[in-house]
Amino acid sequence: MVFKVGECMKKKLNITLIILLIFSLLTINISAVPIGAKVEDLFDSTLATDHSYSGLTLTLTAGESVAFGDVVYMNWTDKEVKKADADASTTVPAIGIALETKADGQACLVLIFGYIRDDSWTFTASMVYLSDGTAGGILSAAPSDAGDQVQRLGFAFHANKMFFNPSFDVGEI
Repeated sequence: MVFKVGECMKKKLNITLIILLIFSLLTINISAVPIGAKVEDLFDSTLATDHSYSGLTLTLTAGESVAFGDVVYMNWTDKEVKKADADASTTVPAIGIALETKADGQACLVLIFGYIRDDSWTFTASMVYLSDGTAGGILSAAPSDAGDQVQRLGFAFHANKMFFNPSFDVGEI
């Protein structure tokens, strides 16, 4: 039996293979983790100082000015990260949080999974969502306006600390 794969399916397959390759490279760094290890065994959740983090990071090119704590998405056309915004379906899904203040075109360290602290945050212990009011922002409540994109980014466990574990499933109101 012979199956013909359309161009759309080939692109999806290529993207899936690239994602699997990236994650297989990331797992090399933690392959010695004992069975039954918890996230707390791998990363430090205490985060004693403002603008601290502990987790998996990537260095990506900023496609606009970003600051520590800005939530970013990958603009695949430009191959750069830009501020994510729940107001537009073209600026989601968020893939990370900027860990440095950088200008357009500069390399920027981005948290893709782990703990982060920013003393300007005022969370209640809850799920954390991409903001619909401020590009790159974070909210303790899901956006609710028609056309908004809803994406869970993780959860807050302190007023100024969160565990970033973004869902790549995005729904529209």
